[in-house]
Amino acid sequence: MAYDPTQAGDPIPRKFKNVVKCIANEIITMAEAVSRGRYRQLPDGVGENEPYWDLCFETLDARRTDGTPLSLATAGRLYTKEGKMQDNTQRPYRLSVAFAGLGISLFPGDPEAKFDAFCASINQEPFGTNPSYDASKVVGRVFLVEMEEMEIGRDMPLPITAEPEGYLYTGKVREVTPRADSGVNPDGAVAPVSNDLVDIVKPGGEDALKQVLGLLDGQAVDAEVFDLLRAGGIDNRTLFDGESLLGIAVNDGALAQKLEESGHITITDGKIGVTA
Repeated sequence: MAYDPTQAGDPIPRKFKNVVKCIANEIITMAEAVSRGRYRQLPDGVGENEPYWDLCFETLDARRTDGTPLSLATAGRLYTKEGKMQDNTQRPYRLSVAFAGLGISLFPGDPEAKFDAFCASINQEPFGTNPSYDASKVVGRVFLVEMEEMEIGRDMPLPITAEPEGYLYTGKVREVTPRADSGVNPDGAVAPVSNDLVDIVKPGGEDALKQVLGLLDGQAVDAEVFDLLRAGGIDNRTLFDGESLLGIAVNDGALAQKLEESGHITITDGKIGVTA
């Protein structure tokens, strides 16, 4: 038959973009990673002197309501607990390959031989120096990135373009209200501590509703609402009357219709307006 629902394909991943500036790219110890807030505490079975790749960006097109930028710590641990190199599905490989596509060698190496002893203890070659690495092409530079959703931890920023040195971002800056319970995931990425659900049309969801309406105000009904919400900090714990807010937003116009029916917005000439 012409339409067989059982043959439906996988969903097309939706991605959103950010303009970010690299603020750190170095190999540090796990103890230093904890002190920098990349981890809440050392994971079980992980030593203080294990190497951690501290690759961190801050957003230029989004900031917290207090004016501070959002940070995106991403690369993470270089070895598994068994002392094996992270495989090619993990952040170190995927980030390095993505930046190589822009002609940038990302891995900073270990020019001070800080981790030679650790590498020897797990029967691995020392990092050594990376003669292709040029810090000026990474740290302090601005990149347009596409956020790759990860099963564990924060989304991974994969670069699309590298802006020229001295680039100043003058575009729109979104304000994001961070959750009060934000913390750090076991892999070092900032993420919610708990899985508490927030329903924007139920008691206790007032702040989340305000955040959602602020993101949608003035947008076209047929805009990529899902991407707008994700970029604005809305995650899968946010509900609308028991349904996943992002799940509703995947269907064009569905969220705007529900918000209009509930009296939170009006739609005029295809534009969303927040009611007083």
